[in-house]
Amino acid sequence: MARVRAGLLLELALEPLHHLGGDMSKHHARIIPPERQKTHLEKKHAELAERIEALDGRLSLTPSEELELQQLKKQKLWAKDALEDVG
Repeated sequence: MARVRAGLLLELALEPLHHLGGDMSKHHARIIPPERQKTHLEKKHAELAERIEALDGRLSLTPSEELELQQLKKQKLWAKDALEDVG
């Protein structure tokens, strides 16, 4: 899972901290370099655009597809905003 905070993309590492004596269910966050952030966000934006285009090209959508389309458009906007933040 990733999120943007203070202009930095943080990724929650799924690597357990058992080697540090911590709880196996705990995870740690690490800062991702800006180049990797940009690459990740560009890929995500392109994937979302592709799926949105596929749904928009249909003559009709089921209620669940309409909901998916709305969610995808929000995610695409988030990715675009995050890309602008990364520069």
